[in-house]
Amino acid sequence: MRTMVKKHRNQILLFVISFMLSGQLVSQEFKTIFDSQKPIHFGGFGGPVVEFSGVDGSFATSVGGGGGLILNNFFFGGYGMGLATFHYKDIVRFDQVNSTIVDLSNQPISFGHGGFWVGGNLKPMDAVHLAFSAKIGWGSIGFMNEMNNYHYYQESINDNVFVFTPQVEVEFNMARWFKVNLGVGYRMVTGTDLTYNAYTPDLQYVGTEKYFNNSEFSSFTGTVSLLFGGF
Repeated sequence: MRTMVKKHRNQILLFVISFMLSGQLVSQEFKTIFDSQKPIHFGGFGGPVVEFSGVDGSFATSVGGGGGLILNNFFFGGYGMGLATFHYKDIVRFDQVNSTIVDLSNQPISFGHGGFWVGGNLKPMDAVHLAFSAKIGWGSIGFMNEMNNYHYYQESINDNVFVFTPQVEVEFNMARWFKVNLGVGYRMVTGTDLTYNAYTPDLQYVGTEKYFNNSEFSSFTGTVSLLFGGF
């Protein structure tokens, strides 16, 4: 009887030891999607951005800047851009408040937007490497009135818009703290909806028209960015 009890006890002890060892092996092999031997890299950057595009069929330049926080090969931040070149439009509309026809000839256009800036780098440690990014923002398009014959303008008509600009880029590591980024992409503008009662120059009513159209500001883009920071 004692021999049988001792035999069963040894079997149970062997089973417990085997179970604990197998559990240890499983725990050593079990991994999650967050497991990595590579340490997490943090950094940050900021700098000016110059964008070349088209506005209402003519060549346009916008200037601005942005920055972001870097997590390994990806970054998340913000940006702001504003139209730097002059573009004009002729509008003849009816002023319902004063019941008069308003001739807005040769009106300068304003266009600015800002929001989120996200992207990443492929092999960022290489001296020359590929990158990608997207600007996701909101802004406005409007007219500006010249005041007192000085080159100072005050916005008078604004149409709120949404702007999405994805692009691919080539980056040049000039120094540990400085990069030059060249990109090409496409700026998609949506949300233009302000309308007016349109007239011909000889004051003939032609119907309701929009001040601006999405297609006038949606355009292929090219950018030059000077990025400073800890990469």
